[in-house]
Amino acid sequence: MHTLKLIPWGVRGSFPVAGADFLGYGGNTSCFSLQLGEELLVFDAGSGLAPLGDWLRRREGIKSVHILLSHAHLDHVLGLFPFLSALGPERQVHLYGGAALDSLKTLLSPPYWPLSLLDGVRLHRVRPGKSFRLAGNGGALLSAMEGSHPGGCLWYRLDLDGKSLVYLLDCEPDPARRPELLRFAQGADLIVWDANFPPRQEKPGWGHSSWVQGAALAREAGAKRVLMAHYARDLDDRALQELERDAARTGSACIFAKERTEIEL
Repeated sequence: MHTLKLIPWGVRGSFPVAGADFLGYGGNTSCFSLQLGEELLVFDAGSGLAPLGDWLRRREGIKSVHILLSHAHLDHVLGLFPFLSALGPERQVHLYGGAALDSLKTLLSPPYWPLSLLDGVRLHRVRPGKSFRLAGNGGALLSAMEGSHPGGCLWYRLDLDGKSLVYLLDCEPDPARRPELLRFAQGADLIVWDANFPPRQEKPGWGHSSWVQGAALAREAGAKRVLMAHYARDLDDRALQELERDAARTGSACIFAKERTEIEL
């Protein structure tokens, strides 16, 4: 049995942000880790992957890193540059994704970077609707769903030891696909949700959501909790604290992600 603890390393969307007004929740872009014994499972490779790499280099006992990519937009892959450049050969890196893998072959090499960063990295194509397991690890069962985001993306579900995690960044609710999404998220212990916009400020067609939409989906899917993330750059600590208070008043099972704060499933 694993004790499943999700750690957010990047909670922003679109582009990192820095400054005193953003220290409470953090300013790195999307990256979340979950340790499974000697394996480290990582959701997305935003700028938060850089501090995760610093943490990993001080850790012993983790032999492989498995990174599930939602898509190849820069805010979800820019952490690969420092991470792969500094990671030693003692750990095997696996990258999982759809069309994002083809884009990375170009992005992570000259002329965009001095050397090819995918040498020695194992690539695994994920197909929506098909279950799969991590390379070399038969315990965790994963599945993917095609997401509603400009240019396409993948959403992921992890089931292990009776616990389930559903990762839904970047997500804009699509009424036509809501039944499929509800089945995908059904009964999850934790949903990671795209709360890029404050309520009533959503921008249709941008591929993002608000905490209100996430709370509604979690209730309908019978999920226990929903973790808000992918905050817009203009949402500083004060603005997020206000949104968090609003969510608490509704009695919803919402958590607002803060970098390096563990969430146990």
